[in-house]
Amino acid sequence: MQFFRNGVFVMPSHSIHLLVAYNFEPNGSPEFYTGCIAPDAVRDREDKDRTHLRDLPEHERPGALAGLARKLDLSRGENLGAVLHLYTDILWDTSHLKRYIESYGEGWFLPYRHETAIAGAWMFHHMPHIRRLWEVVADAAEKGIGFNACKAVCEGVFPGCEKLCGTQCGDVRGMILYNFNWNKTHNPEPSQAFPPSVISEFANHAARSFAEFLKEYGL
Repeated sequence: MQFFRNGVFVMPSHSIHLLVAYNFEPNGSPEFYTGCIAPDAVRDREDKDRTHLRDLPEHERPGALAGLARKLDLSRGENLGAVLHLYTDILWDTSHLKRYIESYGEGWFLPYRHETAIAGAWMFHHMPHIRRLWEVVADAAEKGIGFNACKAVCEGVFPGCEKLCGTQCGDVRGMILYNFNWNKTHNPEPSQAFPPSVISEFANHAARSFAEFLKEYGL
């Protein structure tokens, strides 16, 4: 399996983000579903950690995300999707990722990427609504729909950033189409670390929790 593209790790586990988004809003717009993937287009790993609020203590991340969300127009589907993406990563980082690191120990990163990759590809081939959503976001990517979500998040975290989205950073189109085609050409057995039952339970919880997060912070 390939895990590098131009020196950058790829993450076919966007299928998990699409499942959370579907559970939260099964009739969402292409902009919304694209937005729930777009923040991962940030290329630099340190920049991505900051835009995903991973540079903050665990207990500060939800409040910081609420502050970022207030800078965005959440009536725009791509912005709401981007906030859902970041919220989903907070939940995942502090639960499944944390337990995986503690269990695996040193050298966890590549095996973890492998497990999330096959988990996402399995979903693509065995969950028709996830394959349909991938087709929706791939079509949106071809049309340039929803790309502003990545830029909006970056501008909220990095005021005055001079990197050019789509060229120097934030190639949403390239990321989505690459991962869409990756999933189409890989049909693995379920992940042992993150089997379908675990992913389904997480996605259901994340969707409900996000609704509570929006209500709690008045978003």
